[in-house]
Amino acid sequence: MIPFLVGCAAIACAVVAEIFFPGRALFQYGWYNALLAGAAVLCAIRAAALARGGYALPAVLAIAGTGTLAIAGIANGLFAPEPSLAIGAPGSTVRNDDLRGALVFPLSSTDPIVRLVRGDGTADVGPAGERFAGAFALWQEPRDVVAVDVSDARGAHLTVTQPSGNSFLSPVLTMPTMQNVAGMTLPFDTFAVPAAHRIVKAVLFDPRHAAMLRTVDAAGKSAVLFAVDDEEDRPVVGGLGMAIDGRTTAVGGLRVRPLVMRYPAIRIAPVPLPLAVGLGFALLLGAIALGLSRRNLDGATPNT
Repeated sequence: MIPFLVGCAAIACAVVAEIFFPGRALFQYGWYNALLAGAAVLCAIRAAALARGGYALPAVLAIAGTGTLAIAGIANGLFAPEPSLAIGAPGSTVRNDDLRGALVFPLSSTDPIVRLVRGDGTADVGPAGERFAGAFALWQEPRDVVAVDVSDARGAHLTVTQPSGNSFLSPVLTMPTMQNVAGMTLPFDTFAVPAAHRIVKAVLFDPRHAAMLRTVDAAGKSAVLFAVDDEEDRPVVGGLGMAIDGRTTAVGGLRVRPLVMRYPAIRIAPVPLPLAVGLGFALLLGAIALGLSRRNLDGATPNT
């Protein structure tokens, strides 16, 4: 009985690992899930032998619990959605269909809490630890974003908007996509300056990449490459310039000052269904208790 329960416990540990280490690529590999299924089949075969040897009820409970855990783990590995990263600007609300709710991002990088709002209430996702919501684990992944201050040649402040319309855009660029520049893959974002009839592309160079630019003395700071076009996406004269973090630079008739800062994004990764995991463990613990009590009553384990 004991070796059988050890095998069941090994399957349980594999499923628990999917909860404590969510989003790992290992759990989505076909061979990993095949091993999990194979181990469950072997346990079922062993359970049949134990049932014939006088341990019918513990064996049935154990294989029922182990099977439930194995199915939960395999379903999570093969059928759950891919891990995703929710990126939001300060003060924005980002809808997520997997969570059946929305993430409300803080107004400032000094406020570390992102709030998950769902029909059954709210939950805070802080900078430390994970938060579980249904069959998903959520945690913060701080990333570099760029706050931009834009003014005209006379120093008058200019409002930035979305590049495809007139809706207001947070002055913080979340840099959600990646752009290849001179063999380097770098964060990229775009904004518009309607008053100046300009569309501006911004590429972020972290201190390591900025140090690789021979024409720029970043002095260990990040830098942002700005490319200014007109409203027809045509480059303007002097429309390409590099601005060091915290410094104002003239580019394409604008004066831009970037400020690079850390701001949280939310990583969302699937985990085995909590209800199935709880049920599996309850059945497995019941089997262990019955198996050990029966062993103590008999004084020996049947030779099966």
